[in-house]
Amino acid sequence: GATYGKISGFNALTTSGTFTVQIGAANTADFSTYDPVAVGGTFILTSGTFIAPKTLNLTGSWTRTDGVFSHNNGTVNFVGRDQTINGGSNTFYNFSKVQTSTAAILYVAANTTQTVLNAATLQGFSSSLRLIILANPGTGRWNFDPQGTRNFKNLDLRVTDNVNAKKINLANTGSI
Repeated sequence: GATYGKISGFNALTTSGTFTVQIGAANTADFSTYDPVAVGGTFILTSGTFIAPKTLNLTGSWTRTDGVFSHNNGTVNFVGRDQTINGGSNTFYNFSKVQTSTAAILYVAANTTQTVLNAATLQGFSSSLRLIILANPGTGRWNFDPQGTRNFKNLDLRVTDNVNAKKINLANTGSI
């Protein structure tokens, strides 16, 4: 297959709207040389392999209906207010959602497993303006597998099952 995404002369890439990877199952979109990639809308992966940059900042939602997300030992930062992880299960290396001024919601597709291999950072703004994480309304539960370090603060985890052997401990974090 072909490799796409190698544009010389650029270190960073910013989009103001939706960023769609739809390149055919045998092809690769290699964004490993960009740092950061900032997506001002929704990230959609529908086919092929997407090799992530070291840092992917996402203002909109995440949708992976097909294709392969290769984390490339990078970080996906969810930087919008209310966001959604749609589609199937995903494996992230570092995953971050930190609210700096308001309460926020992260909806996760039910019946999926979201795995974080290295660092999972989930933080609400304060104990009264928490980050709420739950399955899409009315759709059931989702699985969370944080395998590395955990930096959790001011969370409200709902309809979430921890499938990692290590218990998620939210005591003394401002979480409920």
